[in-house]
Amino acid sequence: MAEKLLVQLIERAGAKTPDPIIEAFDKAAFEDPNQSLSDFAETQNISLRKLERVVKRDFGLTPRTVIRCARALDVAALLCGVADQDEENEMMLRYFDQSHFIRDFTSFFGVTPHKFRAQPRPLLTITLEQRQARQLEELKRLRPGEHQPWLADLEQNPA
Repeated sequence: MAEKLLVQLIERAGAKTPDPIIEAFDKAAFEDPNQSLSDFAETQNISLRKLERVVKRDFGLTPRTVIRCARALDVAALLCGVADQDEENEMMLRYFDQSHFIRDFTSFFGVTPHKFRAQPRPLLTITLEQRQARQLEELKRLRPGEHQPWLADLEQNPA
């Protein structure tokens, strides 16, 4: 019901539908945040410059920054316990080495991963949980309303 009301509100506001390039880029950031931007542009039959312009217009960031942010958000979700633990190795392999990981993570969150994990962040955790659920739904690994894998992990290993 809330979703229907939100859709009605958006329609009344006269919002435009997202650019298909942005929808594809958003999905690609979920699927493989290490994908080459030029490869992505080629699959969309656009120039790299057009991709940069469209992403900058809609996200307010460069495509490279959006991809870096997607990687950092995935790891932050893992550190908050709201990501599929089976994907931990895959997420960590997105970084060349530990210093690359720490530098990138710190640039987005302002603290090292160790300090991030030590400090409870309830509002960020809720936001990351919603992002992870959306990611699994977008990638067709979870149906709407289906329990997220991290909830099963919590039931098996309560803190």
